Amino acid sequence: MSIATITARNINPTFAHDCDGCRFLGSLNGEDLYVCADGYIRRFGNEGSEYGSLGDLAPAGTPYAFAAKLAQMNRPPHAYATVAEAPSCWRCHGPTIPWEAQGVVGWACRECGSFSADDSPEGVKASNRNAIASNHRGD
Repeated sequence: MSIATITARNINPTFAHDCDGCRFLGSLNGEDLYVCADGYIRRFGNEGSEYGSLGDLAPAGTPYAFAAKLAQMNRPPHAYATVAEAPSCWRCHGPTIPWEAQGVVGWACRECGSFSADDSPEGVKASNRNAIASNHRGD
């Protein structure tokens, strides 16, 4: 999942949250993200039942995983949104689709099969070349 940051001064939670032990991390696609002693919380309404919590679990690709990453970075709150448009391929500039493998999220080209990661494109490009060479040799 690729994320775009929408920075705003003094960003505040959109929804009421009455736990003094929670720290507001920001919002993702209009949902407020928090971290507290019990784990990660996303709030999507003002009613007491309008929230989600998975304790300290943060499955990859979920708002909880994003909240966990934000909590580790200890950044001031920002608004975040998933990026709707995929980037073009680094090699052939063809269309790409999102992929995730072993906790790394990136983009795979529909035309040439190259892929890159959001976190470290150069490292993934090098491992992609090795994988392609291995496939051509029949390994």
